[in-house]
Amino acid sequence: MLRSALLCSSLFLLPGHQLATKYTAESKLAVDTRFEMVLETTEFTMERDGEPVEGRNFGGGGTTIKRHSAWTDHVVATADGQPTKLRRSFDDLEQTTSTKMGETEREVESDAPLEGVTLELSIGEDGKVSSEVVDGTAPGDSALLDGHALALQLDALLPSEAVEDNASWDLDKDAIRTTLGVGLTEKLFVRAQDAAAEAGAERGGGGRGGRGGGGAGRSARLFELAEWTGKAVLKGEEDVDGVACWVIELEIKGDGELPAAPMGGGGRRGGGAFALPSEARAIENPFEIELEGTLKFSKADQRPVALALEGKARVESNMERTMQESTMRVHTVQEGKIELAISIAAAAEAKPAAK
Repeated sequence: MLRSALLCSSLFLLPGHQLATKYTAESKLAVDTRFEMVLETTEFTMERDGEPVEGRNFGGGGTTIKRHSAWTDHVVATADGQPTKLRRSFDDLEQTTSTKMGETEREVESDAPLEGVTLELSIGEDGKVSSEVVDGTAPGDSALLDGHALALQLDALLPSEAVEDNASWDLDKDAIRTTLGVGLTEKLFVRAQDAAAEAGAERGGGGRGGRGGGGAGRSARLFELAEWTGKAVLKGEEDVDGVACWVIELEIKGDGELPAAPMGGGGRRGGGAFALPSEARAIENPFEIELEGTLKFSKADQRPVALALEGKARVESNMERTMQESTMRVHTVQEGKIELAISIAAAAEAKPAAK
């Protein structure tokens, strides 16, 4: 008994700052997230048998993805300061994807089957999270109810033990994926063109939907396919709207390889040589992402209050296509910016994340 008391008291004497979210029953937190990625074509070359070919308006263009989500977490029950049951109400879910190729522009708004839905999330004896719709219309695809977590996304960035000022810790792949919403995004936003593609396939036509999201679909997969590394550093205090917060500086990097994209296409879009029977292959499609910013953690409320990340991405595509006795090579580079802002506040005090 004495040993336990001494151990317990010694915990309070440990040096450093404890940056761990403390959840309380019946509390309500509003989470507001804004994301934007803009990629523009900065390099485009096309060669046939080693000789330059005009791109027929294929070169110019880009992709813009904008996303906003807002939900409220009502913590129903806790154990040891962690949530064991909560109700999450999805108040606003919106995602638009704009693509431009030459003089052609297209904007697609994703479906959001969970908008207006309240889920009750709870942890079972096996440690797994179960999900049940308690308000609103359940989505037709039950898989959209899987994979939701009770804890805040930003908890993944916090140190696992007490840290001193200027201390640093590594961020692993899973922590970064959780923070960026990898896996969660596909539950909240369903691309409308996917449904169109299925309908086109049933009609036997393919049509516009048959091309799916095109470049937009590939760009959206950058976060999913990246190998992530990161570092966090505790950099002192700062007031946020009158609240004293610890400030954590973040550096995050990701890189990887995108799967091959269709090149040209045996069809109306390319015409001419592009309509000939051919064999296409991807030579390489590397990409890289760099992000930096801050996470602010309220000392009084013992939880994250704001994340701000900004950075850049570069995506390269190199394709080769053999058409009868000719070989076509296409090289494309897209570069641009990424911004992510997440704010967390008591529901009555909720403010949208900065744009």
